[in-house]
Amino acid sequence: MIQDVNSDMTLLNNFRAKRSSVYQLYGLTSRECALLEDGSIEAMAELGVHPNLQVKFLRASSQGSSEGNGKGGLPAFLARLTGES
Repeated sequence: MIQDVNSDMTLLNNFRAKRSSVYQLYGLTSRECALLEDGSIEAMAELGVHPNLQVKFLRASSQGSSEGNGKGGLPAFLARLTGES
């Protein structure tokens, strides 16, 4: 799902507008949805999400570009790793 959201602009827009509809489209369980919404490193690890896809999920979860705003993508991922979030 994360890879698809990052490669399909329509799906990305749907994800940003109403995540639950995308979660439902992919048949995610309530536990999986809760872990994605938590978004912590521990939650993503429990889901088995590769670190590269964790960065992509953060980028997809933020509005607008992840470059320079510190809200998504690599800056947010690094902040989580260093405990600065």
